[in-house]
Amino acid sequence: GSTYTSMFVNSNGRLTFNTGDTAHKESTSELSEQPQIALLFDDLAPNVAGTVRYTQFTDRFLLEWINVPEYGATNANTFNATLFADGRIELAYYDISALDGIVGISPGASSNPTPTDFTATPVFSTAGVVPIFEQFSPTNTFDLQTHTVTLMQNAAGGFDVALAAIVLPPVISSVMFTHDTSKDLLVQNAIDVPVGYTLAKGPVGMTINA
Repeated sequence: GSTYTSMFVNSNGRLTFNTGDTAHKESTSELSEQPQIALLFDDLAPNVAGTVRYTQFTDRFLLEWINVPEYGATNANTFNATLFADGRIELAYYDISALDGIVGISPGASSNPTPTDFTATPVFSTAGVVPIFEQFSPTNTFDLQTHTVTLMQNAAGGFDVALAAIVLPPVISSVMFTHDTSKDLLVQNAIDVPVGYTLAKGPVGMTINA
């Protein structure tokens, strides 16, 4: 594989490594133009709503598209990519409304790339430098919701690929209340919710700290 020290984050749900990209319509021919990671290559519009952000950690780099709609639509799509220092690439899909798009990676300069089906073959390996991708459409709708696709370079020059379900944090559905000395129901003005938890039920007017 190749090593890069910089990349371009494109609004259309792709990371490219030679130049920035303005293509708004996903197509397999675009995969052959340059090395890239297609988190969700689609006509997305973060200039209309949602957020695209990155976070640098000591051992990984995280890029997130949060509640980003498709162009001309009011839907929302939340997904991210984590690039690890050891070469792993993890694509995670949390809330996807789009019915079409391309997910995968490509080294570029590849003619007639052959698509895969991540859910039909959740674990597989490739040899050599070839594109690994799936194209979704109204007849092959997006089915990676609440899953990750992890790609790790292998000794054969390709990737070991694995699909896995995202383990979401549990939901808090009840709250314990105590009485004060006058036996009246005492509700704290604020309840601290542990990181990763959601308070599903609570008294009207309660302040929630998440």
